[in-house]
Amino acid sequence: MSGISNVHGQMYILNEDFSTASGNTPPAGWNSYSANGQTSDVWQFNNPGGRVINFPVLPPFAMFDSEFTSVNGNPEEVVLESPAFDASISNFIILKLDQTFFQGTGGSGRIEAFDGSEWSLITEISSSTSNPLSDIIDISSVVGGVTNAKVRFTWFGNGSGYWALDNVAIFAPLPIDAGLPELDNPTLPFNTGVKDIKVTLGNYGYQTLTTTRIKWSVNGVQQPDYIWNGNLSIGTRQENITIGTYNFTPEPADFKIWQEQPNGQQDLNPDNDSIVKTLQAALCGEYTIGGTSPDFATFTQAVSVLKTVGISCPVVFNVRDGAYCENFMLNDISGSSESNTITFQSESGDSTAAVINSPLGVSIITLRNVNNIKFSKLGFNSNQWNDIFTLSQHCHDISIEHCFFAEAYSKAVNVFGTSTDTIRSINVINNNITTIN
Repeated sequence: MSGISNVHGQMYILNEDFSTASGNTPPAGWNSYSANGQTSDVWQFNNPGGRVINFPVLPPFAMFDSEFTSVNGNPEEVVLESPAFDASISNFIILKLDQTFFQGTGGSGRIEAFDGSEWSLITEISSSTSNPLSDIIDISSVVGGVTNAKVRFTWFGNGSGYWALDNVAIFAPLPIDAGLPELDNPTLPFNTGVKDIKVTLGNYGYQTLTTTRIKWSVNGVQQPDYIWNGNLSIGTRQENITIGTYNFTPEPADFKIWQEQPNGQQDLNPDNDSIVKTLQAALCGEYTIGGTSPDFATFTQAVSVLKTVGISCPVVFNVRDGAYCENFMLNDISGSSESNTITFQSESGDSTAAVINSPLGVSIITLRNVNNIKFSKLGFNSNQWNDIFTLSQHCHDISIEHCFFAEAYSKAVNVFGTSTDTIRSINVINNNITTIN
């Protein structure tokens, strides 16, 4: 959506979260097109490759996924252009956005602004990010005071990498407005133990920021304040400010980090002052599912934590005897590798005793963009309409060993996808199954 609005005295000129977009159709007034390459190379809003993109980038968001969208082998230059907006209300104008960028093989991004007659380069992006970055960029020199300004985002690549954007905002800043856009450390996955707590401080105001107080608490317990002193001009950030340390255990910890009294004055825009996040060390070692006093009551609970925190060493889930009626999806587990594998196995070793029953009409386990996973000595009870395993999009090194399939099914292991999928190293060993496709 666009139009001027006032939030805590801050004048928003354009504010777009792409909630009205779908497929490859952008929001009203936005334009997506190929400047070089095949005409079908356009930004999409449905995450075509099923990438795991973390908060605060939330679906639907804008994305060009070169690997899953452009399949002709030719270079891409793909543009997402904003509608025109009136920036004449101030000579100071800031662009704010949340973005995740994966360079792949030689991919890059370019952010430009239009002053009513020509486009000017604002910044170029070529470094991959493991999590979304909340960026603030001063575009005053190009669009400040301009009545028909625009911004655009251009992807350059060739069949590899992606760029995801969300929460694009153009606003006229207040005189004094500091904020905390990022928690820089720890980043997932991380081990237990003492870790530095690092944040990014940003200046969202047009006056230079020279001091502020950063406060924080863990599980409601106040930690020592950090007094920051420095020099940040409009639209600039200082990253990796160490405000203290914390000793992480396997249990989740609720963090709140906020800043107050920038330049010794009240901050009139509290919306960007705080970071609130639950942090948990990555999984490592053996865990139990089901039974009495388990680490995880269900597969769904275990998989939810696995996808959230990742792994930092090989992980084994020992499944206790019982019937589990559930289904789940695994994709893009942080930290998994040839050495850091994930295993789901029966604790008793009896594949007929630890059994997953399929909910009607769905696959029990969907694997998408995932690798180095083994299922061993488990039972699966489906019906004739359900596949047991569904694999798609870049799965490899998947092992299904010594499992028992109790009922009729459409396919035990259903492998499907598109010409861009890579499904390899699927090992199905000594199971009582006959249908693999």
